[in-house]
Amino acid sequence: MFRDVAATGEAAWTSSSNTLLPTMPQEGAGDSDGSSEFKDNQCDMSLDIDSLQQGHTSQSRSSGLKRTSESIPSQKKKKKIGGAAMLDNRISEFITVCKNKSEGTSRESPSSVDNVMAIVRALPGVDSRFVVQASLVLLKKIHRDMFLTFKEPELQLAYLQELISLKQKK
Repeated sequence: MFRDVAATGEAAWTSSSNTLLPTMPQEGAGDSDGSSEFKDNQCDMSLDIDSLQQGHTSQSRSSGLKRTSESIPSQKKKKKIGGAAMLDNRISEFITVCKNKSEGTSRESPSSVDNVMAIVRALPGVDSRFVVQASLVLLKKIHRDMFLTFKEPELQLAYLQELISLKQKK
């Protein structure tokens, strides 16, 4: 950001010089002279800490008893779990997630290539050459989905023949 900036003038100082100019105030200078120029009331160390401690202890002594967990109904007790038990729970959750994920991906869609090609091979009057040509046009999912919308084998066969003839014209 300040790559090409140079410090000039009487009060110029750079961090690479490693020395402070004698005219610059040193850190902490003026702290003990009693001036209140930079005084911060929040950081005032002259507070009477003893009176604060006495006030706190007198409040706790007024009841005569320590507060227990039964006296505070709004607080819930937390169940402590050991490190090994927590690790065991996490591993069990991880295994469950992995099983669910693998089961979710193993469900084969009806328009998968395997399912559609099984239907094509079962169509009446289909030879191996037609199956190969059909496999080339059914590579696109949209064609497989449309193929499955036709429920009658005659319509499925007509659809495939039309797709194959369109592909051959290109």
